[in-house]
Amino acid sequence: MNTKSIAVLLFSFSVCWISFEPKSIPAKPLDQHLCTIRGRTRPGDSLQGEGRLLWTRKTVSVYFLDDDANVRDRVLKIANGWQPYSGIRFLRSYNQRSSDIRISFRTRGWWSYVGSEASQIKKDSVTLSLDQLYLYAPAKFKSVVLHEFGHCLGLLHEHQHPFLKINWNLGNLYKYYKETFNVDPPWVRQNVLNPYVSNTAVYCEPDKNSIMIYAIPPGLTTDGLVIEEPLDLSESDKKFISKIYNHQPCN
Repeated sequence: MNTKSIAVLLFSFSVCWISFEPKSIPAKPLDQHLCTIRGRTRPGDSLQGEGRLLWTRKTVSVYFLDDDANVRDRVLKIANGWQPYSGIRFLRSYNQRSSDIRISFRTRGWWSYVGSEASQIKKDSVTLSLDQLYLYAPAKFKSVVLHEFGHCLGLLHEHQHPFLKINWNLGNLYKYYKETFNVDPPWVRQNVLNPYVSNTAVYCEPDKNSIMIYAIPPGLTTDGLVIEEPLDLSESDKKFISKIYNHQPCN
């Protein structure tokens, strides 16, 4: 993704929108979730630069605090879909106290701390939440894992890329997020509308196909723009993560 693509890349996120495709397993409908970024990175912040949140080693340890439906290996296999491009390998840890990332399937929502900040969080705390993700269809499962581990690698939400122009229909947008996710306009402005700002981070070309972007259903823009929910890494995702972890410019 050139460098505009994932915006600063190194800090990901605050919100991940995710529609759902539940399997027939649940007895009642699953809630729709938003991917929320945890940590100090927020739209409008003056970010400190890539080095602060990129991993400086080639292996990152992942500890599972629980494992409903026995999907640990599945999660790691999908997460390592980033490895050929980032050079970072996620390895399962059996020692919670020395782990970098701690995953739970029983915490509310889908969210992650951004990049290496996860290693600074208390060792008894969750750093990545995959709330009941094992109940969702395989395509959704893969999409969410890739998205959240994109945050783990330091990526932000693509729809808040400072160079991505989206002509929002604000009335429809606020109504949609209220009816679908029960969140109010201030939340939408913070997590959907406000672009990330940084004087030091590198930006590549924005990518509307990025795994890090929110889907945009019909009716939310004034020019008819619709973005389907991404299900896999885009070619720009691969190029972009490779560039930032190899300290290369976009062009």
